[in-house]
Amino acid sequence: MSTPARKTMKMEPSTTPQWNPIPSLPYDLVLNCIARVSRLYYPTLSLVSKSFRSFIASPDLYKARSLLDQTESCLYVCLNIFAIKSPRTIWFTLYPKPDKTLTNEQETIKKKKKLSEYVLAKVPIPYSFDALYNSLVAVGSNIYNIGGSSLSSRAANPLYSSVSILDCTSHTWSVAPSLPVELNSLSATVVDQKIYVAGSYKLDQNISSDNSLDSISSSYVNSFHVLDTKTQIWDTLPIGTKDSLFNETLSIDGNFHVVTIKEAEGVAYDSNEGRWDVVGQWARFWRSSLGYCVIDKVLYSAITNSNEEEVKLKWYDIKVRDWRNLMGLVGLPKLPPYAQVGLADYGGKMAVLWCDRTLPSMQKYGRYKNKRKIWCAEIALEKRNTTCEIWGKVEWFDHMLTLDGGFDLIKVLAATV
Repeated sequence: MSTPARKTMKMEPSTTPQWNPIPSLPYDLVLNCIARVSRLYYPTLSLVSKSFRSFIASPDLYKARSLLDQTESCLYVCLNIFAIKSPRTIWFTLYPKPDKTLTNEQETIKKKKKLSEYVLAKVPIPYSFDALYNSLVAVGSNIYNIGGSSLSSRAANPLYSSVSILDCTSHTWSVAPSLPVELNSLSATVVDQKIYVAGSYKLDQNISSDNSLDSISSSYVNSFHVLDTKTQIWDTLPIGTKDSLFNETLSIDGNFHVVTIKEAEGVAYDSNEGRWDVVGQWARFWRSSLGYCVIDKVLYSAITNSNEEEVKLKWYDIKVRDWRNLMGLVGLPKLPPYAQVGLADYGGKMAVLWCDRTLPSMQKYGRYKNKRKIWCAEIALEKRNTTCEIWGKVEWFDHMLTLDGGFDLIKVLAATV
């Protein structure tokens, strides 16, 4: 039986300093070995020494991981923590649990309950920009925050135009080119490594006292733009809908979709043809959606119906333009109604993160009496019966973190590192 050939990599000379954590070994050899280690263990390796910490943050390491095809999905969670003076945006990521020796009985219980090997750990970012649910998107190893800033959220009528980038290899922020216009509201999504943004800005500052959808809609103008993340250049798209109010944007089948409020109608932009098409009504979804994601061109959502006492995970059948229940899910706990839920494409599987619905009670000095737990599950997906059914297999679920009740779940998303 022949031995499979091992992958080799060819690295061009780097202009960055070569920090070698093991001086007794050649730099390229150390690079080749550590590049094959799961990204989940890098935080632990960085604690070994200063040279290891510098090595883990070096661009050479992540270039090597890409050349060796060792990149992986890393789950990030953005929370808005309530504080006395102003909210704080804090990021968490999945991190392996500390090694702990278990008895045979404990190991059996762990497998039976499908417990995870992870916890949510705070990402060591000294400062984070304010973030909106609709404004966070992941492109490769970067998370883009479209429109978030430390000042906009405090203004009476915030305007959004700034763009910042979180580099998930070094956990540092950088500034990207701003939007061409300042927007009062926006929603962003990714199509083929490009970021599409649908937004609106106020046409007349003196809005009529009439609060009807027609009156509010006529006071705003739509604006559609796209950012090429390779060139970092913004471009303007043709107006896709006269309805200036919309709920969400998403990417399905390589097209940029915008869902409006007034007509509850979806329109999609085909970048190859340079045109917009009407794609149907989505009202039943967007008005009850708690979180959504697209995996392998299928839209999934956590939905609470008015007559149901729990959240259902569903997928959208684009052929019949209707929602179907995600089958299976054996062992997954019931998600409480109207809980905060986040979904993400986690390397082709679905990551589901939810928070206990217990309402916090404020005590003195801005502290909250009640604690709230954050849970996470990883679900493998399988299409059956010629895609008429999709089944979910719960790989694991577990309690990830406990915090004071004063927080909101902003978004869950996965970067490729």
